[in-house]
Amino acid sequence: MHSDSTSTIHEPRVAVIVAAYNEQEYIQSCITSALDQTYSNLEIIVVNDGSTDNTLAMLQPFKNRITIVNKPNSGPGLSRDVGIDATNAEYIAILDADDLWLPEKIAAQMQIMRTCHDVIFVGSSPWRINPEGNRINNTPDAPFCPDKPVNLRNELLSLGNLRGLGPSGCLIKRSAYIEAGRFKNIFAEDYDLWIRMSGLGKFFLMSEPLYYYRVRPSSLTSSNTTREFQCEIDILNLHRDKYNFYSRCLRLSVIHYNWADSLVYKQEPEALKHILLGITYNPLNYRAYTLMVKHIIKKISNYSA
Repeated sequence: MHSDSTSTIHEPRVAVIVAAYNEQEYIQSCITSALDQTYSNLEIIVVNDGSTDNTLAMLQPFKNRITIVNKPNSGPGLSRDVGIDATNAEYIAILDADDLWLPEKIAAQMQIMRTCHDVIFVGSSPWRINPEGNRINNTPDAPFCPDKPVNLRNELLSLGNLRGLGPSGCLIKRSAYIEAGRFKNIFAEDYDLWIRMSGLGKFFLMSEPLYYYRVRPSSLTSSNTTREFQCEIDILNLHRDKYNFYSRCLRLSVIHYNWADSLVYKQEPEALKHILLGITYNPLNYRAYTLMVKHIIKKISNYSA
């Protein structure tokens, strides 16, 4: 969407990139939330990633206000990259096709970009909603380092804490995106890109919730626990040159602890292996010992039942 209003002359252009694959149920409300932004100088690019449902038909009512790019299915990372290549906007905002923005989202983030010149990434807290669009929690997710420009390289590599870094909550400088090497065709491609970008400038994570993150069973990030945790390990290995051995061990211990915790909850047999790996990487991880006791008690209870 290209605006001719004179009010946009002094506003840098922001390109909204929506990668959509089989999102017929949510795509119209998603696009509407982008069109309803209070920030004027926006263009909206929807990349139809080889959808086999009615996603493309659902986009037709908006065809005069958005740009639609059709391509074979390749996943969200490469689809976003195709959308970014279709614009020369100075700033890029990612919006997942099942998420929603609050109307002031882009305006609030652009205000930070204007005032903090060393910031290359502005993120926001989300409200979590269920598939029907109702809030799941009474409070939004809180970013771990809120409301100030910070260098996140160490936090991203050793803590892996992604609160405030969800794709739909971000606004990034295009120049930093290009310099960092773009999205890769991997799972959790956003986490990988943020790590690469974190060496190029500061991140600003807003505590104000500016979007709705839809949680549903078919979401990539919730459909395969094993894939999610293994991906964190793979990304750490990709960036092993950016942190020391001690930091890597601490992070691996946390990953295996979280992995084990999810398996204990589901009473799956692989839990003990990940508990022991968590302790191996960090013998002072007291939570792993507590989890081991919990796991053993569950096992004894199951045998006694």
